[in-house]
Amino acid sequence: MPGWSDLVRGAIDRTVREQAQRNELLIARVRMICLLVAVAFQWPSTLHAFPALGFPERTPLALAIGASGWLLAAAVLVRALGRGWYARWLSLVLPLADAMLLVGSHLLLTETLGRSSVVALLMIHMSFVLTCALLALTGALRLTARASMGATAIAMAALVVGLVLGGYRSVGALGYLVGLLAVVGLMSWWLAAIVGRAVQSEVGKVMLRRFLPAGVVDRAHDDPLPLLDEPRAVTATILVSDLRGFTSLSERVSPTELLTLLSELQGAFAQVVVDCGGTVDKFMGDGMLAVFGAPAALPDHASRGVEAARGLLVALARVNAARVARAQAPVAMGIGVHTGPVIAGCLGGADRVEFTVLGDAVNAASRLESLTKERGVEVLVSGDCVRAAGHAHALTALGEVTLRGRATPLDVYTLSTTA
Repeated sequence: MPGWSDLVRGAIDRTVREQAQRNELLIARVRMICLLVAVAFQWPSTLHAFPALGFPERTPLALAIGASGWLLAAAVLVRALGRGWYARWLSLVLPLADAMLLVGSHLLLTETLGRSSVVALLMIHMSFVLTCALLALTGALRLTARASMGATAIAMAALVVGLVLGGYRSVGALGYLVGLLAVVGLMSWWLAAIVGRAVQSEVGKVMLRRFLPAGVVDRAHDDPLPLLDEPRAVTATILVSDLRGFTSLSERVSPTELLTLLSELQGAFAQVVVDCGGTVDKFMGDGMLAVFGAPAALPDHASRGVEAARGLLVALARVNAARVARAQAPVAMGIGVHTGPVIAGCLGGADRVEFTVLGDAVNAASRLESLTKERGVEVLVSGDCVRAAGHAHALTALGEVTLRGRATPLDVYTLSTTA
């Protein structure tokens, strides 16, 4: 069974392919418009010369017939691409077909009009060089290095064949033009790489935000996908909060009021965590699990965890003030903060995946939160967190406690809402 990163990469590849298909349709439409203009001019020019436009002689009938055939093929291609048909090999076959059209048209024009004047011949050669450059640039729109390099190589070959067979004899100038076209191709490859990476990055983030917190994805920088398959052992600070008396509150208020309260609190709490540089792992009904130092390392994660606990109390006070103003009962909360080793990674099955942290530090933070009511405080911070933070100001030592399920006691501290 493929891993989650494989599934997301597959989604990215499909999105890039769809964008390349849309770009191919755009190129096909531009090609058809150019051929339509060419046909609209070439049929009349088979009957009359247009000296004012630089064509002192009539163009050959074969050119008009050939352009009409290419126009018909281009229209069929536009129709097919518009209906969703697309194949990878088009990124090489179509530039090759365009090169054949350009070379054939160039040779016919050179043979017919080039002998009329040096100016006309120069105009034909210049137009041919420009169209070869445009051909090389179309590779960038196909969003792959292979398509970009292939279009460039085809354009360079077309340039050499068209100019040499068209009577261009300046070896130095020809080499200069080939080199210039190589630079254009290099720019095309560079542009395709930039656009491709941008599309993959953005699509990857959009896909991952369906499963993971936005902060987790944003902190993963250029390659967030390993988050899905590569759990990491890190030292982090865990914060667990829980509303007190939530069960009895649920019995007294309507479900609508309860949902409004939770939405108000969770929004305020999540903002505090984000402002302190943490990540909300999950909301558990009236509870919250937040982590500082994962997935992105934070050297001061312990200090940020303590500051977040203080910020949560301030946010709760604001919500309670608004509730009292609406003649509603205030709510209380307990918070536990602990620092220790955890495993940070993603868990999930076929339909859902989420970022989480596992380990004794998570359990200890949860036990500390449960102990706040017994100790008559709102916040309990472990000594491990205080020592990792490197300070103990605005904290009051409460001695040692033995947490359920742990043999080793912890020294704990508390803080006040006015600290």
